[in-house]
Amino acid sequence: MVTVLASYRSGRGGTNETSDGRCAFCTNDFSDEQRLGRAGDLNIISPLGQVVPSSLVAFQFPRSGVADPCFSVAADGWARDVEEFERIADTFTRWRGGRATVFYEQGRAGGGQLLGRSGFWHHAHYCSWPGEIDVERLVRTMDPAVVVTQLDDLSDLGRAAAGRPYVVTRKFLDGRCVDSRLILPGSESSWTALEDSHLKFSLAEQLGEGDFRDWQTRSPERTSQTAHDFRAFTSSTHERRMA
Repeated sequence: MVTVLASYRSGRGGTNETSDGRCAFCTNDFSDEQRLGRAGDLNIISPLGQVVPSSLVAFQFPRSGVADPCFSVAADGWARDVEEFERIADTFTRWRGGRATVFYEQGRAGGGQLLGRSGFWHHAHYCSWPGEIDVERLVRTMDPAVVVTQLDDLSDLGRAAAGRPYVVTRKFLDGRCVDSRLILPGSESSWTALEDSHLKFSLAEQLGEGDFRDWQTRSPERTSQTAHDFRAFTSSTHERRMA
């Protein structure tokens, strides 16, 4: 069930500043158009800089306390919320006529790095891309020295990641999860790559979108169209917005 967004209660005070003084996830700094609902302690938005149209992001937004930097160190219960977001996003994909949805989290903070090189605090968030996208291949373009294992149960992520940066990726096809993988560093260089690289940029290059470092101002019409379509989806299905 998709529910409306709650007000944010930041626990970091002034320490979550970026180069422009704000972290969008930490401050919930999104337009009303982008805000689409929530699944448990996750807020769902239509993000800026969509390489693949109709992409969604769910970021941790606790009703109390402070957001975790990634899901591998999150408190019990996060997997249930992520699975609910997967169900919603995949149903949205199929409502639009698609068959496949790919999900991923790039757990940059899994190895203990809380602040990225660009000045953003790492903040647990989970992304959906409609379509057949090989996330493992994208990661290997950043550094081939990674180790890939199956992750049958999302709640095992913390144990499996074991204090390392990671990428978790899951593929849904025709309404069910058909692949769930955990990508871990296999060398010092791949550790650095998983902490510092951005899958969005690699995907943009592969899809012919070019340099995507200006993602915040790229294709704003995709953000608006995704939000419009998602609201049509919620109004025409049982995914009702609840006050």
